[in-house]
Amino acid sequence: MPFADNQGVHIHYQLEGQGPPLVLLHGFSMTSEDWREFGYVAGLQEHYTLILIDERGYGASDKPYDPNAYVWQSLAGDVIAVLDDLRLSRVHYWGWSWGGGIGFALAEEWPERLNTVILGGASAWPARPPDQPNGLLELLEQGGTAQLVELWKQHLPISAEHEARLRRLDIRALKAERRALRSSLEAIPPHMGMPCLLYIGEAEDDYAGALHDSQRIPNAKFISFPSFNHFDTWARSDVVLPHVLEFLGAG
Repeated sequence: MPFADNQGVHIHYQLEGQGPPLVLLHGFSMTSEDWREFGYVAGLQEHYTLILIDERGYGASDKPYDPNAYVWQSLAGDVIAVLDDLRLSRVHYWGWSWGGGIGFALAEEWPERLNTVILGGASAWPARPPDQPNGLLELLEQGGTAQLVELWKQHLPISAEHEARLRRLDIRALKAERRALRSSLEAIPPHMGMPCLLYIGEAEDDYAGALHDSQRIPNAKFISFPSFNHFDTWARSDVVLPHVLEFLGAG
């Protein structure tokens, strides 16, 4: 089981497929296995060597309980640690939701390592003031993993394997991630010179922000899906993958 080391935090990753390297980074309450279950690995592995990373706090990666461990630079640095472990100088990057936020941070700190950036269901979030309500943290405080299971089931039918992954999540690590005070990403889009694809459902909370970001990124393509909410956009790999493959040149 391969691991990279980022200043003592061990980050688990797996490789699948063949071709140019493409990093896949998941969202909140997920692991790298979700890319498999929802059809993304099957749709990409003939064209790309997929680098499936468990973010810190998730899956087989280390799970710090200090909120300060989840600042943007550390989260983006985990991806760079994996690339260094694989001796890869440049890759394509695809971040979903929370992984999209990390993609903005990567583009700011290590643009020379990115051939292209794909950001799904994400926007360049402003910093969260300490006194601002934190809905996901409140959900975790109320019911832990059981609440996460119910949140997913409200939107999608989920498999027994998916439910088991949700129930295995480390609540202390997730709470630490939610409590972290992170800097704003809003100034980054105009400086993202690499080709970028942003896609999002028109019923998602971040829709207006993602559209605005796409207009500020010099070399961006924007795709939106009418009526899709955040869960719809993730679950419909059959709809999303053709746009991604076309963008990457494998369509």
